[in-house]
Formats: sequence, C-alpha cells, structure tokens
Amino acid sequence: MKKRDLGQIAMSGIDFVPRKAVGRFTNGLLSPRTLANLDCVGKGPRGRVRIGNQIAYPVTELMEWLEARTQRID
Repeated sequence: MKKRDLGQIAMSGIDFVPRKAVGRFTNGLLSPRTLANLDCVGKGPRGRVRIGNQIAYPVTELMEWLEARTQRID
C-alpha cells in the first residue's frame, strides 16, 4: 500500500481493528494468526486491547507498526 492510502484508512473514522479482521484490513498481507504470534513474543503493535473475548488494535498504532515494517523494493 502507498503511504497516502494508509493515511486515508487511518482517517476513515475507524477507531479499532479486531485481530480477526487484520487480513481484510491489510488486503491479505498479514494474517490474524501471524499477528497473534508476533504479539506473543512482544513484536506486535502497541496498544492492543481486549474487548470481550477479542483482541483489537487502535488504527493509529496498527498503521504506525505496519509502516515501520514496510520497506520499498526498487
């Protein structure tokens, strides 16, 4: 995704992204299971919250985490 696309998502009014929706949120680039594994070893996005029996991430924290893990390949 382009950086401006990420910004548009962040400004769309969505406050939290449930872990199970991360695959759809990233267009299949990241699976919920991979994110769960990264959380387990302390390498996932900051600020996660439990809402009932689900884990969710603030959009801003998830976007910052995705941008930090993104590299441009020329």
